[in-house]
Amino acid sequence: MDENDKNLKELFAGFSDESVPFNFEVKIQNKIEARLIKKKENNELFLQISFAVIIAAIMSAVLYFLNFKYFGLQISSLKFLFADSINFTGKIKSMFSDSLSLTWLIIGLNVVLLIFAERLISEKLSRKEKE
Repeated sequence: MDENDKNLKELFAGFSDESVPFNFEVKIQNKIEARLIKKKENNELFLQISFAVIIAAIMSAVLYFLNFKYFGLQISSLKFLFADSINFTGKIKSMFSDSLSLTWLIIGLNVVLLIFAERLISEKLSRKEKE
């Protein structure tokens, strides 16, 4: 043993075990467990966000492919996106007057309805699992 080790041994020998507060180990263990739970929740959140981004990219690619293969719509043909003024009634009229715009609106509404139906069904199934 060198001199530093001897000094440390003497310092620690002077401390008694009674100086540790009551339930010190339990409190430390609870803090460690709380930190592990928080880290697990953060990892799960990151995975969910990553999954959502990947699904959004896949959906965008599928919609682009469907447009390219079957519809052939050009962005410039969607009149309601490029209105010259802030006349909302004119934009709404142009949305429903153009058959191409109406097609995209129907596709969008179908996607929203499917997502809404999926949420309702999954909530009912999760309630049944809890019971």
